Amino acid sequence: MVEITYQVLLNTLQTFGLLVGIIYYLTIMRNQQKSQQQAVETRQAQMFLQMLNRWRDETAGLEVWPIIHQKISNAEEYLERQENDEDFRRVVSAFIGFYEGLGVFLMDEGKDFLFTHPGNNYPGLNCWPVGWPERGTGAVVMSNSGMIGRINIEIISAINKEYND
Repeated sequence: MVEITYQVLLNTLQTFGLLVGIIYYLTIMRNQQKSQQQAVETRQAQMFLQMLNRWRDETAGLEVWPIIHQKISNAEEYLERQENDEDFRRVVSAFIGFYEGLGVFLMDEGKDFLFTHPGNNYPGLNCWPVGWPERGTGAVVMSNSGMIGRINIEIISAINKEYND
């Protein structure tokens, strides 16, 4: 017969307490990670909705999709539309502001397929990566200009004309 002494009982209780403590700690850590992940997802959803509401406010009363889906073939045409068409300027400004934090723009198809992600830090630092995967060409244009990327558009247009035409 096994004799249970005070020391054996104390060691058993300490081991059991230690195991319960470890399990409790692991459970708390797992729940904390889930809470943090939920907080991140909630914040992402809130940011998206804030951007969407801002975009809707900035384009209120405009027929947005016909303006966005117009084909612009070169920088001169874009700049002319930007200077002369108030609706175009409002929609493009809102559109770029809305999608800026959501990844890259994907445009056209086939050999003309390109990706880009214009970005800036006001009062004038601009960076526009652009690439044509099917053609194997691309560039990253960086400038320090208060012209909100106009110089970048002209440089990208020249690069496209030189290497892709």
